[in-house]
Amino acid sequence: MSPTSPVADLHIQIDKLSKKIEIQKQVLRHLEEQRSPGQARIQLNSFTDPMARLPLEIQSHIFLCVEPKARHHSTQVDLGDFPLAFLNVCHFWRVIALSTPRLWTTISMMTVPRTANHTEVCKAWLGRARTLPLSISLDSEGCFGLDSGVQDLITQYEQQLRKLTLQLQVGSLFGGIDSALPFRLEGPFLALRDLTIRSNRFNKLDSVTVDRSKLIELLRVCPAVSHCCMSNLVCEEETGHLDLSPLTLPSLETLHLGNPFSFAFDRMGGNSAFILPYLCAPALKDLSLTALNIPDQALVSFFARSASPLESFTLSLEYVWTESFVDQCLRLIPTLTALKLFAVSDSELDDRFLPFFEVLSASHNHLPLLRQLTLRTDCSSFINYERLLHMLTTRRTSLESFELKLLWSDDDYHEYDLPLDFEAKPDADVLAALRQLGKDGMQIHVGSSTRNLL
Repeated sequence: MSPTSPVADLHIQIDKLSKKIEIQKQVLRHLEEQRSPGQARIQLNSFTDPMARLPLEIQSHIFLCVEPKARHHSTQVDLGDFPLAFLNVCHFWRVIALSTPRLWTTISMMTVPRTANHTEVCKAWLGRARTLPLSISLDSEGCFGLDSGVQDLITQYEQQLRKLTLQLQVGSLFGGIDSALPFRLEGPFLALRDLTIRSNRFNKLDSVTVDRSKLIELLRVCPAVSHCCMSNLVCEEETGHLDLSPLTLPSLETLHLGNPFSFAFDRMGGNSAFILPYLCAPALKDLSLTALNIPDQALVSFFARSASPLESFTLSLEYVWTESFVDQCLRLIPTLTALKLFAVSDSELDDRFLPFFEVLSASHNHLPLLRQLTLRTDCSSFINYERLLHMLTTRRTSLESFELKLLWSDDDYHEYDLPLDFEAKPDADVLAALRQLGKDGMQIHVGSSTRNLL
């Protein structure tokens, strides 16, 4: 083999040096990456922050367990609010928040300031939820600042919209839902399961007047709704029956109509049954009415038309029902297992529960599956304890629980203890009879929420 030339040896040395230089450059780049502030923080977190050592799935679950701050009914999108606050803590938390779509499935746009920045916040928020079902709350006054932006969002995500809350503005008469909002809710909302419409103020006296025909049309574009709540609404006076085609909601299971405070206050403003004559709900299981502001036969017709497997019926009694009316209603809801009757006394000494006592005592053919009976009234009401005991004794083998809640405070949301003596207090003989029913197996509570007279 002939010796290599000096030139060839020089090329070989240069190639070897070039390879060593490239290797050292790679080492240098790796050291620089390790030295970078971001990488240093992540490595430091892995030693000092136990959460950084958890799998991403567990970290996301911890974020989901965080309770947002109380919003009440004046909620607005706040750049420092949950879950937006997670984005500003550190890079690590931002990655977790953006990798957890469930954090962004619920948004309330109540009283949103009229700034383009908040519009973009709302759009980005919903985009982070990806394809998950959405829950959106809108305010008729606060959303004026968004205008077409809100409409575009609702249209864009109508196939994902699972829960919708509309808070309508108090203070003027609206010709309908559409005129109460600065945009139209055209739909159809085929995925919507939960619909709530209420006054935009958390006050027992604030109600919004709506057009029932507009309300029916809104329900018509929500054919799959299963839970519907309409509170603090009143309907416009109508002359005669509206010419509306009957609306069947085949998936509706829960229907709550009325001002929730009406169960503790006498003659409160608020809607009740005004849309029932135009509805058919064959799957209804839970019905709650503040008051019956429709003809008696309209409720009977609703029960007969729906023929639903009703399990729970809550009613605020503003007047004494006749026994024949009670009889007609109860015969049409034989699947009922829980009956809740609320009443507040007025100047007349009448027992609004008495017709129910009489009908339920007459025959087990009325509500044969009834297991829970709840009565709520104030301490000045007149209650016929003799007929009450007769009814409970008649149903002692089937009725599992009985509650008579006597309200002492005008405001049921701030409980006070019962006074020693009050008009509706049962005497010693009645209390003894109720205790015996309790010993026989029936769960009985008579008194306030915090005090059982038994």
